[in-house]
Amino acid sequence: MLTLEHFQSDLKRILSRFLIGGGVATISLFFGFSAHLKKPVFNLIFYAKAQEPSNSDTQKLNEKQVMNFSRAVLEIEPLRQSTYDELKKIMGSQSVPSIACNEQQNWRGLSEQAQKIVINYCNRAREIVKSNNLTISQFNEIKMRVDSEPKFKQRIQEALMEIQNSNKAQLNK
Repeated sequence: MLTLEHFQSDLKRILSRFLIGGGVATISLFFGFSAHLKKPVFNLIFYAKAQEPSNSDTQKLNEKQVMNFSRAVLEIEPLRQSTYDELKKIMGSQSVPSIACNEQQNWRGLSEQAQKIVINYCNRAREIVKSNNLTISQFNEIKMRVDSEPKFKQRIQEALMEIQNSNKAQLNK
């Protein structure tokens, strides 16, 4: 006989697996580890020229900023994927260009509908970054550091997994 407790237990187990799988996929896509999925990464660089962070700035990065960045990444990734999927539907057989929010020339040639999707993505991603207590400049600096420093990249990956595990633990309560 199926009881409510049995149903809740099954539901928690399914959701846990979904979260873990989604978390691993998100981390893999964000850091470019996926061999199969070639969705271009949309960059969140909003200024005409990204500035290299100074050594003193990057050394000041604290654990709170690492966690804020990681939370923002986890929120942005599904948005990035759905934006890519929307653009792919509109564009059909054409390839979806790599999108950098500050480089409008890369997507100005898109249809008006596609441009609206890109603008919406960039605006929503900007809001996500800000809602996670980071400026766009801070987010970009951290992303550049992730791309250039393997040890720091590992630190971010660990933070992403920690957040995913925390979400899983909350589901199991």
